[in-house]
Amino acid sequence: MKDACVYIIEDDQMQADLLSAILESYGYQSKAYGNPKAFLSEFSNDHNCVILSDIMMPDMTGLDLLNRMSETGYLPPLILMTAYSTVPVVKEALQGGAFDFLLKPISITDVGPLLEKAVAHEKLHRERYLKRLNIQRSIEQLTARERQVYDLLLQGLSTKEMEARLFISPRTIETHCRNVLAKFDVSSIKDLLVKVLPLAAEKNSAG
Repeated sequence: MKDACVYIIEDDQMQADLLSAILESYGYQSKAYGNPKAFLSEFSNDHNCVILSDIMMPDMTGLDLLNRMSETGYLPPLILMTAYSTVPVVKEALQGGAFDFLLKPISITDVGPLLEKAVAHEKLHRERYLKRLNIQRSIEQLTARERQVYDLLLQGLSTKEMEARLFISPRTIETHCRNVLAKFDVSSIKDLLVKVLPLAAEKNSAG
């Protein structure tokens, strides 16, 4: 089996069964839900996954689900399925973070390549997300003074420059540096920069 679960959200049972059969033929584990609310009540964001969701459903649409998932802080690849692909709907969905669209009736030749692309994206995206989450948790452990030292380390300031900026002794700065390194689980300032700076650059480039 593939190392990603595909969740199907479809209120048409025949369509859900068809998708499950297609996914099984490609080696994917899948689980179907009749509506977004049932899916959200069980969803746990702790594994690689892709979401296939119909757009037009009662109570909560696929676009509503997209918005709800975006609010959680992590959005797995969400592929919307529809028989009516209009420009405004497509634009709204893509701007909201939808990964792609599948037009109904679903073609088996369309599903496989799209899922391979979505799973590859999910693995890379989740790896980066977990790294950012780990860094954020480390930052939250810092004291106010350690956070100041951390920010200055990222700017490349020397101990002497930090001493002048913070009005504290070199020994105190060294103590704070050791505490920062310990909380980030690294052994040197170089390792800290290697761990943090690439993700900081990604965040800045993303706006």
